[in-house]
Amino acid sequence: VIQSDDHQSFNLTNWLTHGEGETGPGTHPFLARLDKTDGTEVKGFWKVVPIALRKTGVRRDLPPLGSIGFAAVTTRRRGRFQFGLLGEGEGLLNSVGSGALELGPSHSALVSFGHDLNVTEQISLQADAHFTFSSLDGVEHSLVRGTRKAVASAFDIGLKYGAFNALLSQPTHFETGVLQLRLPYQRLQSGAVQFRDTEISLSGSQRPLTAMLSYSGEQSKIGLRADKKPGRPTEFGFAWSYKY
Repeated sequence: VIQSDDHQSFNLTNWLTHGEGETGPGTHPFLARLDKTDGTEVKGFWKVVPIALRKTGVRRDLPPLGSIGFAAVTTRRRGRFQFGLLGEGEGLLNSVGSGALELGPSHSALVSFGHDLNVTEQISLQADAHFTFSSLDGVEHSLVRGTRKAVASAFDIGLKYGAFNALLSQPTHFETGVLQLRLPYQRLQSGAVQFRDTEISLSGSQRPLTAMLSYSGEQSKIGLRADKKPGRPTEFGFAWSYKY
């Protein structure tokens, strides 16, 4: 079961306990919810992971909704490549709607690629880019008619300098795409309601960004984090871990 309420959310404490020598997450934000999809485990080979989503409607009396797909990942030398296909019977990337906002079937293509570069013995760089190409269909009685040209991106850029690690990441952000709606705009004298089609852009003017900085000692790690979400004040976090 995958609960994907946030397609890309990096926990600072988890990041502090990430593998030594790695600067940040390297898997696709949506596929990160799956276990054992890290390409470092399958160097030189392809690994295919089935995706089976099971989500329940807003009301408990509604039947569970199913989805099916697969993800493939490989790592060769210092590079990573991952792709996947996902078809959902209802909703987009595990989202749920009901009543007038009921969502139709959807399909998505997930692509990620990255590379590591060792500049010196003390300095290393890591970069990952993630893309999602999605299409959502509407249902006859819903106000949501679907999406068009929905393309989302995310990226991670990491720097390791000795005991210091820095990470700049962009959580999932729609680059292009529109949400197609059919909204009521006029009631006739007969009582009938007239509807008209409209489109709302999925792409926001501001990009979400996350910046992290940590220092790793022999027995402890300390880290700072800043999150900038569109339309919200910047949030700051602090974490410290110690090995006994």
